[in-house]
Amino acid sequence: AGDGIALLPASVAKALRRKDVTAMRVEDAPQSRIGLTWPRDGQHPLVDDFIGIVRGRTAHSSRNPEIASREAAVGRKRNRRR
Repeated sequence: AGDGIALLPASVAKALRRKDVTAMRVEDAPQSRIGLTWPRDGQHPLVDDFIGIVRGRTAHSSRNPEIASREAAVGRKRNRRR
């Protein structure tokens, strides 16, 4: 029928801004914790991206210092050209 109900974290509800979805706060719901685990080595770059999103990383930050410094250098070069 195209209808449904889901309980989800407020952060997800904020990100889910669609005209066909209405998010309503449930005031008396018990709090819950969400955990995330991942292997330390050999993970796919998309896993790194997902972990960053979960941790609140923005498009201008990175878990990988090497990538972050490379992106910063590119940003500085762009700013000099303007």
